[in-house]
Amino acid sequence: MINKNNVHRIFDYDPITGNLKWLVSFNNRALIGSIVGNKNNSGYLRVGVHGESYYAHRVIWLMVNNRWPKYEIDHINGNRSDNRLINLREVTCRENSCNRREHRDGKIIGTRRQQSGRYVARITINGHRFCLGTFDTEQEAHAIYINAIKEKAHA
Repeated sequence: MINKNNVHRIFDYDPITGNLKWLVSFNNRALIGSIVGNKNNSGYLRVGVHGESYYAHRVIWLMVNNRWPKYEIDHINGNRSDNRLINLREVTCRENSCNRREHRDGKIIGTRRQQSGRYVARITINGHRFCLGTFDTEQEAHAIYINAIKEKAHA
């Protein structure tokens, strides 16, 4: 298992580019100096060491902070393979889900189309749903929803 004592002997990390590279070679696919990771179906980079599989962003968090993340690691810009240090932050599951732009079915979160063709922005806080207003476009409604999430986070 990778831990804070051996992670720096296995990997080299460049916080500017976000590239994680091998310092050792475990097989002929993982050569010294080559960039670590293969994208999975969700777009995250995964790395295998000694039969164990890890998310590259979590390994990077261990390298930089000398501990495994307690919560989730959010890719701020939404690009799951962008592991630059400025793009990574530790957040709760709830905080991470607020950063999503779309549901799995492709709908923009925080918005709902009304019969009139306008879009309503809504947010749920502690089980109570609040209407944030109606807007001409889905993007406007989503922007208001995101602002409300940010205000709630700073409250």
